[in-house]
Amino acid sequence: MNDKSLFREMAKKVHPDMSTGSEFASGSKMREVIKNKDNPFVLLNLARQWGLNLNGTFDGSTFDKKARNFAGQVFETVVGAIIRHEIRYKRKIQIVRGVIVGIREITKGYRRGGYEFKIYDFQSNQTWMMKTLSREPFDRIVGMADDSVVNEGKEKFEYNKIANKRITKRKQDIADAHFERLGLKKNKRYSYVDVLVRYKQGQEWEELTRTTPKSVYVRCYGYKNNERRIPIASILNVRGL
Repeated sequence: MNDKSLFREMAKKVHPDMSTGSEFASGSKMREVIKNKDNPFVLLNLARQWGLNLNGTFDGSTFDKKARNFAGQVFETVVGAIIRHEIRYKRKIQIVRGVIVGIREITKGYRRGGYEFKIYDFQSNQTWMMKTLSREPFDRIVGMADDSVVNEGKEKFEYNKIANKRITKRKQDIADAHFERLGLKKNKRYSYVDVLVRYKQGQEWEELTRTTPKSVYVRCYGYKNNERRIPIASILNVRGL
């Protein structure tokens, strides 16, 4: 979306004759659009203030080229904003391009007072969760997406949420089966009980200290709280119960 197409898109939505009956159409808004037709930063801010959903979905071959038209024109992030941002993910720099489909204020933890952004990359069909203390964390905001893209992103997040719950339940069921086979109880402290742990280099008996829903902790001096966490699937046997 270049300067001219942004102006035309907004003009269609606010012009009283072109959008008869629309809640956004008014002569005063149209005058504001005409006044700032060569200033994409002001136009995008007006679109945000008025709640306009602009057609800003880009294909892979033109996204970067169009993004340069709005380089450095970052305003307060809102749902529907299309962003381009570089992040470090798994020790690599990765470019995230997509639409903001959700913003939540963080009320707990060390990021309290910050924000959680849900980002839907409509080109790769990926979803991202980004937590930050900044309300304006992204490198570039290049336009506004229409409702269909925003809704598509929300549906993708909801699908992932359901899928992750199923995966978590399946992992917990597997862990429960291991606890039952070994005769151990979850979320319990133990004394004078040893477990046989399978390591890459072999097997070794360790002193059991406590259990959690999916793991056990064994005595290991030098680690945090002098304990080492071991997945329950790595426990082969128990003695001393």
